[in-house]
Amino acid sequence: MRTVKLFGRGWENAIGLAVDTELVFYTGAGAERSGLSGMFKAEGWVESWLCSACGRILLYGIKN
Repeated sequence: MRTVKLFGRGWENAIGLAVDTELVFYTGAGAERSGLSGMFKAEGWVESWLCSACGRILLYGIKN
């Protein structure tokens, strides 16, 4: 097993560049965005591991 980083890639802009965002936080399935900032309140962070043999990615939630 080895640690890996998960990330989301945004849409490409006019010159072909995109913004990558690391996926490191989690919150409950019923969470709602803040009215002021539009962001979710993080309940904890995610640790991700990749199995070198089979390629399976395992995710672990770590509480704040």
